[in-house]
Amino acid sequence: MAPGFSIPRKLRVDALPDAGSGEDAPLFEQRLRRDGWKLVQSGTWVEQGRAARLWIKCDPPEVWSKPHPMRSISCRLLMQTEGIKEKDGPWYVTSYRVQRDDGANALDLGRADWADWSSMGDLLFAKEGRLFRVSLTSRKGFDPEASTRQLVDLNSLKFEPREAPPDAKSWFGKTPTGTLVEQDSGRSARLNRRR
Repeated sequence: MAPGFSIPRKLRVDALPDAGSGEDAPLFEQRLRRDGWKLVQSGTWVEQGRAARLWIKCDPPEVWSKPHPMRSISCRLLMQTEGIKEKDGPWYVTSYRVQRDDGANALDLGRADWADWSSMGDLLFAKEGRLFRVSLTSRKGFDPEASTRQLVDLNSLKFEPREAPPDAKSWFGKTPTGTLVEQDSGRSARLNRRR
């Protein structure tokens, strides 16, 4: 904990059992389950090689399902992952659709970066640099003809270099310990003076 911070008495912190050694599993799956998602189809992950369109293909695709937050609405959101690291594309290749409980598709979003239910039961999703909302139109689920409302378009935003403010250019905290890996003579001399 950082100096001056403490954990509230009612909060308990434990180590995560079986945390794995990858950057995804099991942390990503545990977060999905915590947020109400359920794995309905396991995928088979096969490395294709870095020269392939998809570095790792998931065939059959991995599918997660999340029911609508209002129990009276009989539909669910499905997230399908087809692979990882698409050439000139996203890291995760995912598509989403809303499906009625009778199995009929109510709304197919296609490829998207993220989708989930809002606390009010609307569908929110991010796609192609934009954020959208689809409002609930009936107790049977989503109307396939429902208009999707764009909330924000972030495509005009571009990264630009920014210089760090002066107070962020110097370290005033406790001197770091460990092995120096960068052999820049000026930096080495500064570190040695602080020791």
